[in-house]
Order: sequence, then structure tokens, then C-alpha cells
Amino acid sequence: IMEFLEWFKDSTKFKRWIFLIIIGLSIMCYSAAKIISLNVIEPMTVIFSVLEFIVGLGIVIWGILGIQKRTLEIFIEANRSE
Repeated sequence: IMEFLEWFKDSTKFKRWIFLIIIGLSIMCYSAAKIISLNVIEPMTVIFSVLEFIVGLGIVIWGILGIQKRTLEIFIEANRSE
């Protein structure tokens, strides 16, 4: 379990990407909940909610790509020092 917690050290810089993913997921959930809870379906409300969902999805993808990039950088740094 200690090896897993090493990924959250300050030097790994994972926390910012995880925070970004959480923000994106929150936006996606909020926009989906808005669409589900509509009593009267108005086109502009639906369009705005779909755009919010797409923005949230983009933020999640950006966070995942950031984590993958940082993971690759960590592995490269580890292999250089050996």
C-alpha cells in the first residue's frame, strides 16, 4: 500500500490532474442531472446542458492525458537514474 501512496507525493504532480478530472466529472454530472430533472424541455436549455457536458468531458480527457504524460515522465526519469 505504501508503493501506491508514493504516487501522491508532491514530486509526482498527480493531485492537480486528479482534481481536474473530479472537476470535469462534476460538470458532467451536473449537466446530466439538469437534463434529467427538466419538467419542460426547452431547446436552449438542452443545448446549453449538452455543451456543458461536452466541456466536462473535455476536461476529464485533458486530466487523463496529463496523468499519462506525467506517468511516462516519471518512468523516463527512473530509467535514466539507473
